[in-house]
Amino acid sequence: MSVPMIFISSTFLEFGDERRNLQSILTKTLPIACNLAEHLACDTPDLELHLRKCIDKADIIVLLLGIRYGSTKGRISWTEKEVRYAYSCRKRILPYIKDQPPPHPIADLDQKKQEALHSFTDFIERTISPSIPRFSTLQELVALVVRDICMR
Repeated sequence: MSVPMIFISSTFLEFGDERRNLQSILTKTLPIACNLAEHLACDTPDLELHLRKCIDKADIIVLLLGIRYGSTKGRISWTEKEVRYAYSCRKRILPYIKDQPPPHPIADLDQKKQEALHSFTDFIERTISPSIPRFSTLQELVALVVRDICMR
C-alpha cells in the first residue's frame, strides 16, 4: 500500500498556524506534496502553474474553510482555484470548516467576498461533501484529518 501525498489548501491569513502545525504533524507519517514554505519561496512568475503541479503530485487535498474567502486572482480566490482544479482532476478532497465564534476580526468585510465564500462552500457541499466536518481546535482538526485519510 502506497503512502498518499497530501496538499493542504486554505487561506493563508486565516489558517497559517493550522497549516504549519497540521503539516508538521502529518509529515511525521505522511509526505506533503507541496508545503507552505514552497509556496512562499516559489520563484516562478506563474504561481497558478506551480500550484497545479503541486496538486498533480497530491493524492489527497485537505481543504480548510473558515470566515475568509481569501486573496483573489481575478474574481476567484486562490483556494477556490486550487480546489476546482483538484476536483477537475478527480482528486480526493477532504474539506473541514473551522467553527469561529464572533467577533471575527479577520473576516472579509467585502460583501462580494462574503457571497463568494458562501457560494464556494455551497459548491463543496453539493459536489464533494454534503456534511462538512467542523473543528474548533488543532487537535480536533488533526484527529479528523488522520481519521479521514485512514478511511481510504
